[in-house]
Amino acid sequence: MGRARWTAGVRVVLTAVIAGWAAAPVHASAPDTLGGPVEPLVIRISDAWAEPGGQAAIVLRTYASLPVRRGKIRVGGGNPLAPLGSPLPIASWDSARLFDADGNVLDVALSSPGGDLVDLDFLDNASFVFNRSDGVVAVIYATVAADASPGDYPVLGDDDASELRDPEDDPVLMHIREGELRIRSAATPPEFEISTAEVQSGSAAEIEIGTGERFAIGSGTLVLLYDPDVLLPGAVPTVESDPRHGEVELDVDVSTAGRIEIQLESPDGSFNADVPGDLLIVNLPTRRGIPAGTERPVTVGAGTELLDPGGVPIDLLYESGGLEFVIDPDIFRDGFGIGDTGWWQVGP
Repeated sequence: MGRARWTAGVRVVLTAVIAGWAAAPVHASAPDTLGGPVEPLVIRISDAWAEPGGQAAIVLRTYASLPVRRGKIRVGGGNPLAPLGSPLPIASWDSARLFDADGNVLDVALSSPGGDLVDLDFLDNASFVFNRSDGVVAVIYATVAADASPGDYPVLGDDDASELRDPEDDPVLMHIREGELRIRSAATPPEFEISTAEVQSGSAAEIEIGTGERFAIGSGTLVLLYDPDVLLPGAVPTVESDPRHGEVELDVDVSTAGRIEIQLESPDGSFNADVPGDLLIVNLPTRRGIPAGTERPVTVGAGTELLDPGGVPIDLLYESGGLEFVIDPDIFRDGFGIGDTGWWQVGP
């Protein structure tokens, strides 16, 4: 979750072959055959939320499509002023899964090299290919210590101990961006939030809606309110969901200006049951001529309620977001301004 960013252009994947870097993991930027820099495939550790004694789902996602077949990803605790390996309040690393664009799942072994570090190890994977389409690529499940103190704990990636290989077994240039484990008090309900989206006037804003905590959603209604003056004349907002977050059917009503009503139903109760994150994306085309620096709220409206698969209302803290009009939106939706800007091609 976090701040949403509008991304321009075509999402593309790495084309350069890094000659001479045979078996070693590849992490730093390198020149491509045309002389320009090749930026790494960024794997973002999404913020995960849980209560003491609960199970956190630490989601790994990308923002560029590059097929990957095998590899190893190491994550662990830390903070900006301490080395990797500073304590995370984790009682146990439980399990992990890889996801492809169609929602297919591969269970992956977890191993710990010591401390609170854990390796997501799929070096022996023979055929499963993930990240043909960017988005959720993996989730690591971990039980939070029952005596953990509420607060935010950095979760870091270890590039040097990680590696990725494409379907041809060539090394993939990569970098892991840190996230947070947020432990809430057991008396505080989970949060469900609308992101703040940066957008250039005349482009489409991507407003992310979701949560960092796993709980099964069976059905419900989400009502979003926004300033209709920002909408491109003749256009309507649209809503989409990634199947990797579970099965859900959407019925969207935009007949009232400035109001988006989303009716959702998960036939099998799998929506957000295993993979939290950016559950819904609202694409809102904006008109030209809105000055940079303009801010407009996107709020949760009356009638909003989510139900569990048994039809019981879920106690949630709903957080509003907004739109920020800028000249040059950042590439990432996570507050980082550097994206995958190297030379890429569509994967096989």
